[in-house]
Amino acid sequence: MPVSPSAARAKSAPTVRLTGIGCALFLLLLPPALAAQIVPPAEFEALSAGKTLTFERNGVFYGAEQYGTRRDSLWQYSDTQCVEGIWFPAGDQLCFLYDGQTQAQCWLFERRGNDLFARLGGTPPEDTSEIRLSEISEEPLACPAPDLGV
Repeated sequence: MPVSPSAARAKSAPTVRLTGIGCALFLLLLPPALAAQIVPPAEFEALSAGKTLTFERNGVFYGAEQYGTRRDSLWQYSDTQCVEGIWFPAGDQLCFLYDGQTQAQCWLFERRGNDLFARLGGTPPEDTSEIRLSEISEEPLACPAPDLGV
């Protein structure tokens, strides 16, 4: 008696049911697609040199930074004020030192899926104060000139 192709597949395809520990083990064997992957400073430099990166926190504009080709930068705060600075690698972290500051602020950049996040160095991964890269552009920042109207 002839058997239809779907009936033949149904007979030959084993059913796998994972529960409890079996399911946990299966998930551990999957590639960590959404696991955080640290972005090394060299990769960040290749991504940012000559570009303007915009960041948000919880969907709200946090700031933007225009990167030069010599690890120089121009940071624009959410109030549109700008400050010049430099960045340098420190292990896996990127440290930023801006005009008027005496201490660098270091960030750890991580890739999760298609998104790039940054959190202050020493902040635990579950901390919600991280910022997310929301845009990369070739446009320079529109910073107001200092001391106008004074």
